[in-house]
Amino acid sequence: MRAPVRLRDGVQFCVVVYLVARTAISLTGALAVSSHPPDPSALSPGAPPSRFITPATPGFHNAIDGMDRWDETWFAWIAKDGYGRDDHRAAFMPGYPMLVRALTPVFGGTVAASVVSNACYLIALIVLFALTAEEIGREKARPVVAFFAAMPASFFFLAPYSEAPFLLATVLALWWSRRQRPVATATAAVAGTLIRILGVTLVPALAVMWLRDTSRSRASAVAVTLAPLFGLAAYGVWWAFAHGNALAPVDAQDYWQRTPSVPVQPFVRGVGLGVSAIADHAQPWLAVDAAITLAVVVSAIWMVRRIPIPYVVYTWTALLVPLSTAPAFRPLDSVPRLTSVLFPVAWIWVVILRRRLPLALTIGVMALSQLALAAVFMNWGWIF
Repeated sequence: MRAPVRLRDGVQFCVVVYLVARTAISLTGALAVSSHPPDPSALSPGAPPSRFITPATPGFHNAIDGMDRWDETWFAWIAKDGYGRDDHRAAFMPGYPMLVRALTPVFGGTVAASVVSNACYLIALIVLFALTAEEIGREKARPVVAFFAAMPASFFFLAPYSEAPFLLATVLALWWSRRQRPVATATAAVAGTLIRILGVTLVPALAVMWLRDTSRSRASAVAVTLAPLFGLAAYGVWWAFAHGNALAPVDAQDYWQRTPSVPVQPFVRGVGLGVSAIADHAQPWLAVDAAITLAVVVSAIWMVRRIPIPYVVYTWTALLVPLSTAPAFRPLDSVPRLTSVLFPVAWIWVVILRRRLPLALTIGVMALSQLALAAVFMNWGWIF
């Protein structure tokens, strides 16, 4: 009989992976950051106040604060001053800034944000190790964690962004679903939506996992399935009472010029722009958007019928939602970051590559590309 999978099984390996990733990013910051002013778009009308925005400067301090760029300024603003009635802070869910604010008296604002993100990332890797062992085999847990940590956009989990807490809430919701723990699952799912609005993409996967379970009451299964919507509803209700506009989080998206679209349209246009960027040797960020998004789409196609259905459903939902609200000026804007949490991508590549050498080479190439993108990001490049 196979021994049960325990969360603590992967602690040692995940700590090593985390330390390697953290060290590599810190060294990149210390060695690769030079003097760069904030991008003008970060200082445009409606952006966070200038006191939250700092230029990139060379020095060892970048080992700690080199990732304080772009959306970090929004989170810092909310953590410090809360939400405002007539600006665009409503677009950012409150979960992550609340965690940062709670730890600010202990660590200070900037450090508190990094502590939250890094701690959540380490714990998320541990949960991912256990979930992988449970779903696709113990022998794949180590390569999956290493592969996931090396993926090009995974440096965002080490940045003071909400990606790591959202990843943690997601894998916990799925882990506890696998363990048939409804209260814990619902709690993690609600937390996920309070951290990122994309927490709603868990609903179809939870439906597959819970509504097929005939051993539980239908009401309980429906409640767990819809739990992510409760967090979103609570945020809207707060805005209705505090500022008289329950739709403020939706209205705030106008600042980023996001409009509804059929997902295939921004995907095709974004890939086309990426190809043109390569041919014209211009706007390389468009090529990065296209390459990573295309890799995720191909992975999502490959995983059909190769990994358990709930995770296929989750991947496709979490991929299509960002593509359905794309800005015209950059169709794949932020898609690499928003899809960085899709750990089933690592599952399918580990399943397909199988052999140690191709897997190690792929992980190595991805890790180098991640460090290159992180260096651009830390120098206020258009990688976000």
